[in-house]
Amino acid sequence: MTNSIPPFGPTPTALATSVGSAIPERVAALTGISDALVAAAPPLDQVMPAFLAFARGGVLIAHNAPFDVGFLTAACQACGLPWPDFPVVDTVELARWALREDEVPNCKLSTLAAFFGARTTPQHRALADALATADVLLGLCDFRRGLRAVVRV
Repeated sequence: MTNSIPPFGPTPTALATSVGSAIPERVAALTGISDALVAAAPPLDQVMPAFLAFARGGVLIAHNAPFDVGFLTAACQACGLPWPDFPVVDTVELARWALREDEVPNCKLSTLAAFFGARTTPQHRALADALATADVLLGLCDFRRGLRAVVRV
């Protein structure tokens, strides 16, 4: 499945960063991201201010949000920046609330993306997973009209 990059905000490449340590083998195997791939990326202390400026005033949407927010808050701390405490919508929690066990076997991003017919297949890569998460959120909003009162898209 293919998608074009949305015409707003920084590109994923602009937000790529090097955290200054080797990428563990199991992470490289899962994501396809290698040390060589991020070797020329800017350091975290240059990327985080750009990310925070991009996200300012927004709501963060994530699948398994505590995982992502944990990394973002740690990145802010490493850069000496305060975490802005963004409002966060977690599609895992929404799916657990909206879907019954007989509708989906689990709330993995790949399972929900297939269930809702997402236009992008999750690949453990930022852009593909973000696009799939957006489709899952929209699917959840359409699937259970009650979510429209909880999440305004």
